[in-house]
Amino acid sequence: MNAPCREPQEQEPGRWRLTRQADVRVALADPRLQVPPPAPGDGPMARLRRAVSRFSNGAEHTARRRAAAKEYGTIAVAALRAEVGARVCEELAAARGGRIDLMPAARAIPVGVLATAMGVPAGLSGEVAEAVAVVAAAYPPGAAVEPVPADQAATRLEALLGNPEPGRFAALAVLLVQTCDATAGLIGNTLGQMLSRGARGTVDAAVAETLRFDPPVRATVRIVREPVSIGEVAIPAAATVILDLAAANRDPEVFADPGRFDPGRPERASLTFGSGHRRCPGDKAALEMAAGFVETALGCELADIRYAPSTNLRVPSRLEVIA
Repeated sequence: MNAPCREPQEQEPGRWRLTRQADVRVALADPRLQVPPPAPGDGPMARLRRAVSRFSNGAEHTARRRAAAKEYGTIAVAALRAEVGARVCEELAAARGGRIDLMPAARAIPVGVLATAMGVPAGLSGEVAEAVAVVAAAYPPGAAVEPVPADQAATRLEALLGNPEPGRFAALAVLLVQTCDATAGLIGNTLGQMLSRGARGTVDAAVAETLRFDPPVRATVRIVREPVSIGEVAIPAAATVILDLAAANRDPEVFADPGRFDPGRPERASLTFGSGHRRCPGDKAALEMAAGFVETALGCELADIRYAPSTNLRVPSRLEVIA
């Protein structure tokens, strides 16, 4: 975990890192710092990246984010919690007191539940989760994956969602894709913290504290389009800026004893879901689904938790429990 610095740091020529929460908030709100554009391409995955809010800026981002929020507005978010819990209960019952790796379920169940809430027939939710997992792996810029399976999965996902018009498909797809690894990471990290610590505190408070203390998404990137000053530091145009969300979530200027996992803490100023106009529109759904999964699995005993190397994600590769 990187400790917050007093000012933005130039790590190498043209590459800066922000770790103070105040600076990260400023950067998230400043239109002069923009998300990098997606790589060019003509396949289904490339077209999807060009159409989603995640990789757009300005008025285009605003309109696309509004479309995604509109889709969430049709979903009974509070009902997601119970449905996720019911499916997790089935998984644990099938394990019959033996060992089970919960991470496949942590990826598939929230995506399947959300797809069903979007109107996908329940019998197809598993296929949706499979397609989303492949698309999600290819979604980040620079992902080292085979393009053909990713393009096939994107095409399959579009069909499973009823072949909506392109703008609506992008809005639905981005909600499902961002549910996949990010929500799975929140589930896995919360269970890791609670089961290893004796499950102290309420589930909702533990999920919120995990967002701050052990977030699944560690950082995000911006490109400076015009010279900008953050704090007392001038950052030139064309610079790359890393917004270190994990460090900002442990900023001692904001959080007392920031290195301690404390579900009872009063400060809830986590930046894991973003901030302002770039805040994730699906934050409430993610929290409900994570809480539904975690509270159902709290009776398990933690046997093993492992993490695959990643520069930006902290998502367990394995979370083995005794059911």
